[in-house]
Amino acid sequence: MVVIGVALSALALHFGMRLRSIVVDPILGLARVSHRVSVEQDYSIRATKSGNDEIGALVDDFNGMLAEIQHRDEALKQEHANLESKVEQRT
Repeated sequence: MVVIGVALSALALHFGMRLRSIVVDPILGLARVSHRVSVEQDYSIRATKSGNDEIGALVDDFNGMLAEIQHRDEALKQEHANLESKVEQRT
């Protein structure tokens, strides 16, 4: 019974560690990237995709949103520069 208990515990530990590497680690990586983007306000940072599963799709969507924000931010900066130029010309 003790041997079976130890074997089942080892098996459970093995599968738990595997589950962590498949599910938890990619989500923690995405959380780190989102925190970094939030703190640094740097929308050029991208998360690394680790697979073609649901978490990979989430990473793709997250990176797509960052690209859209980056594009809008650059367009806004360009429009701001254009407005500054127009104000300068008029004054």
